[in-house]
Amino acid sequence: MASVELKALNCPKCSAKLSLRTSQRYCRCDFCGTNYAVQPSSRGTSLVAFETLLKDVSDRTKYIEASMRLPRVAADVAEAQAKVEDLQRKLTDTNAAQLELVNSHVTEVHNSSVLRWICGFLAGFMWLLVIFRLEGICWYLALGAAVFLTIGAVHSAERYYRGQWNFEIRQSANCTLLEQTGLDLESAQSHLQDLELEQELCGRRVRQHRYTEETSGARPDGLP
Repeated sequence: MASVELKALNCPKCSAKLSLRTSQRYCRCDFCGTNYAVQPSSRGTSLVAFETLLKDVSDRTKYIEASMRLPRVAADVAEAQAKVEDLQRKLTDTNAAQLELVNSHVTEVHNSSVLRWICGFLAGFMWLLVIFRLEGICWYLALGAAVFLTIGAVHSAERYYRGQWNFEIRQSANCTLLEQTGLDLESAQSHLQDLELEQELCGRRVRQHRYTEETSGARPDGLP
């Protein structure tokens, strides 16, 4: 199973610990709510607040890039949301299957154990009668019953241990699937947050630039 590479950073505003995936481009501090752009460099990874990135309202190139990027980001967000919902359903279904597996195993183990003990007790009782008490036709009948009950006890024991072995195999497979689905869901949620923060940054950049143009009387160069 593939491991998830994380890097630990501290929030520049409140110093809270942040765990980022290596592929993340944006992040939000869960403690102070500040949004950051993740900027790797040769000296390490730094976090730049959105407010710092939006200070330069005169950079028209970034406005154009944000305007062109917004529709694509919106489509990517919708696709990522659908993937997260699909993985959540898969995780729920897998949990339900695991619970059903455990419940059915408990029932099967209980039934097999009860049958094994009943057959074993009766078989032992019949063997005692065969060896020490009965004679004639009753002896033959008791012998047949003892053999039959012994076979039933052995079969019940075999069924119990086979069920235990099958349960362990299926449970191991389900646990592996649960773990992998959980990791996939965390990755998808991280990717969705990344896109949502990019969408927020692009939207704020576009709105800020348009507001600046409207208040200064400047006209966009053919852009909406």
